[in-house]
Amino acid sequence: MLTADSEPQALWVWEHHQEAIDLLFTDMMIPHGATGSGLAARFVREKPDLRVLFTSGFGPEVGEEDPDFPTDAPFLPKPCPPELLLETIAALLAAPAR
Repeated sequence: MLTADSEPQALWVWEHHQEAIDLLFTDMMIPHGATGSGLAARFVREKPDLRVLFTSGFGPEVGEEDPDFPTDAPFLPKPCPPELLLETIAALLAAPAR
């Protein structure tokens, strides 16, 4: 598992480990004005088969005004039981790539 606390860290991790990343799990809101949907859109352009799972403490409606947020994207509200998170990730990784 690779982690990042900010957009610059996420971009560095992506640049150095893109080939090993199969799933992006991101909060909708990232410190300093970045958005998870913006990162996801960028990463999916570079790796179309990347699976993406969004989360937020505000609910999926936080992405309604964001043109990068796919309305059909998998979303888990925070807090999320660990079992549900693991089940969701396993299902996304088992599903055929888009």
